Amino acid sequence: MALPDTVYAQVKVARVHVPYVTSISVKSVVNKSRMVTLKVADDEGLAQFRLGAPIEIDVGMGTNSWINFSGQIRIVQPGNPTTIVATDYIHNLRTSEYIYKRQQDHIFSDLYYAAKDACDITEIDVTRLTTGSNITTTPDMPLWGWQTRKNFLDSCVALMVEPIDDTDHPKNTYLPWYYTIHYDNVIDLFQPDHLRGNPSSIVTVSEERHNLVNESLVSSINTDKVINSCTVISNSDETIYYTYEDTDSIQKYGEISKLIKWDSIDRNVLYKVARRNVERFKSPTASYSVDVIMNEWLPLGSLIKLETGDRSEVLPLVESTLSIDNGIKTSLVVGEPRISFGELTRLLLEEI
Repeated sequence: MALPDTVYAQVKVARVHVPYVTSISVKSVVNKSRMVTLKVADDEGLAQFRLGAPIEIDVGMGTNSWINFSGQIRIVQPGNPTTIVATDYIHNLRTSEYIYKRQQDHIFSDLYYAAKDACDITEIDVTRLTTGSNITTTPDMPLWGWQTRKNFLDSCVALMVEPIDDTDHPKNTYLPWYYTIHYDNVIDLFQPDHLRGNPSSIVTVSEERHNLVNESLVSSINTDKVINSCTVISNSDETIYYTYEDTDSIQKYGEISKLIKWDSIDRNVLYKVARRNVERFKSPTASYSVDVIMNEWLPLGSLIKLETGDRSEVLPLVESTLSIDNGIKTSLVVGEPRISFGELTRLLLEEI
């Protein structure tokens, strides 16, 4: 087994070239570290595949670079062939030293730049994080205390959602922010906008364009993340609360409630928190998984136009897997990020 002649792949571990790579798989998911799995036919250089060793991978076709990856080796499985698993440096945010976040560190600053601060470690380049979200941190937000850098980053990104009120979007449009490392060690925060009137996609996937693998399209629409009734209670006085409901969603899917404690005694603040959660999560999660045929690599957040039968929809790319061995296979997930088995198990256990 060998990589196709049309594909170039350069792998370096601790700056030393690695020969005899027979397969490469790269999985990218929003808000997670990229994961690369390599198969290496020769075990002579096995010693260099030590756990924690820095690894650099460059993969492409012709003059097009698909994958430019920097990270660390996490798993080594000796054998014939040897399997190597590496992750990029977002993994280091998850395993970081616990830090204590105080209100005065970020109070009344942009949540975007608080998230940037969480990413600012030696291994990650944050120079592209210059946009801002225009959403301000406030003392009542659940951001403070002891946590890893990724915990703080995820909390900031989860709160970077405000309704968009303009004529270009449907009423009560909420567009979430995501983060990823697209290239090398450079992290990005981005907000795909597929709900704007006449959104422009960068690629169309359909049978007519001969880039859709037959019968590979799988849709997933579920209510695992639906919230149509939310009660927000003051942390300091449980008699102060607000319950916000969406009656239309309750009639369609049954009542699915959530209880949140918030550090405020202002009922207007509690109302805004409850409303934001219901308006954002009152509808089922929809995602589509599809195998495609294309000689290009699409970054997460790209807008993909999916055409199937008489249905046409533009959705953001939230997960992708590129597998190269004897051939090339690309799998995409568009729409909402899929709920993992671990998340689903946790949700089910909470109901018991």
